[in-house]
Amino acid sequence: MSNDVAILLDLDNAVIGAAEAHLTFDINLILDYIKKLTNGRLVFRRSYGDWRQHQNMPKVLAAAGFELQTTVNQMSKNLADMQMVVDAMETLIEGHDFDTYVLVTGDRDFMPLVQALRKRGKVVIGIGVKHTSSKSLMNLCDKYVFYEDLIAGMQLQDDQVEQLLKTALEDLLQNEPQAPASALKQTMHTLSNGSFNQSRFGKMSFTRFLEKYPHIVATTREDTTVYVRYPMAAKVEEPPSEPPPGQPMSEAEVVKLIKEALDRTLNSHERIRASVLKEEMRNLSDGRFDETLQGARSFGAWLKRYPNVVALQQKGTTLYVGRPTEVQQRMELHKEYQRVLKQHGIRVVPAKQRLLILKEIITALQVESPQMWRQIVETVYDKYAEQTDLSISKSLINDVLRVAERAEVITVDSGSRAFSTTATVSLTIAGNKPFQDAVMRCDAAYLRAVQQLATPFDLEEAAIALYDTSGYARYLKIVLNHYGSSTGSNHHNAAAN
Repeated sequence: MSNDVAILLDLDNAVIGAAEAHLTFDINLILDYIKKLTNGRLVFRRSYGDWRQHQNMPKVLAAAGFELQTTVNQMSKNLADMQMVVDAMETLIEGHDFDTYVLVTGDRDFMPLVQALRKRGKVVIGIGVKHTSSKSLMNLCDKYVFYEDLIAGMQLQDDQVEQLLKTALEDLLQNEPQAPASALKQTMHTLSNGSFNQSRFGKMSFTRFLEKYPHIVATTREDTTVYVRYPMAAKVEEPPSEPPPGQPMSEAEVVKLIKEALDRTLNSHERIRASVLKEEMRNLSDGRFDETLQGARSFGAWLKRYPNVVALQQKGTTLYVGRPTEVQQRMELHKEYQRVLKQHGIRVVPAKQRLLILKEIITALQVESPQMWRQIVETVYDKYAEQTDLSISKSLINDVLRVAERAEVITVDSGSRAFSTTATVSLTIAGNKPFQDAVMRCDAAYLRAVQQLATPFDLEEAAIALYDTSGYARYLKIVLNHYGSSTGSNHHNAAAN
């Protein structure tokens, strides 16, 4: 005769309790334990709670054969509890012959249900997280098991412990050169779903435990705190045997590399640890990729440069990565334009200051051309130095001059060092409306530079980057039509036509 089992899961109590204890809730671990304990059939599986608080859990539970009873209401917890009790009692009334009932909860509100089930000759097994489990409920059950004890039963092998230490250390040191040893211990506990238990190493302290792995981790003591870092000789996860050539990858190469690595590692997952992405990027690039060669002190800091390519999420000491949503991409694209243009030496000066500076440059060169670069900067700066409502620095003036030179609004004497303060500058454009022509040429120079980036080109986002509003998108389309390919081949006065 088979032993039929009914499992009722209090989603809020069990999953939130596990999260508060820094444990990952694994329903399959519970199911495996119940199968071994009862040697029975898990016939009835239901979960109760507000799924909005556990976004990924419904999919996991459905895959494990659970029927989801969701309650979305301000009184969700009470409604879920009542539904769980009603369903359990209905199984008795309708004559379902379940020998064992498993209640995955620690909530004392289920004491009457436990009593009712036991009076009818049913075996009741309770499973819960230690800090959320009521002693009264525990005492009523025929057997009560802590979720932590189920996890502890999964002993790690020595090679698994070593790999866990490597992964935890890399997660912990993504943004800092060192971290407290206590944080490393907690990270190992979290990553292993609680399987890492220092007690298996006897009375050895965690610091002594770490000393067994000098090739992976080094420790230092500051006052009473022990810190961990990479050993001086090597980092965790050495790159492939071929050493990197020592040259940074291009912007287009790294964007393509991030996207390909995400495609290969995410699969059906919404997110993965940043360390997993980094390792895949190293593999795909045959060891060429190294964030330090890209001018970043850490992988996490480097990824922040690409918000339209990869989304970051920090959970405790662990950095996770995923794909940005379409909304996130659009929200960040204009910032990406500004960032990369600055890297290319043509920083986007705020529109109000940019237009005022450009107008003064044109006016100064109409009075006298050529002039020394430094003289133009001083002239424009002196005019606005006393105006407290404007912030026009010499740095901004230099930035506008650089864009004007790129846009062929001005020319710099070829015998002078580019952008030198002693370089001589001449006005290139003529016509009835030189200022309007200069504005359009400079905007076109910005747009052409944006079009050459590895990031998607969006006129509305470009308008926000240049003018802080998407309302200029239509104007910028006209600019591209006039000056889209080359200013040099379009020396007619577009503004006058």
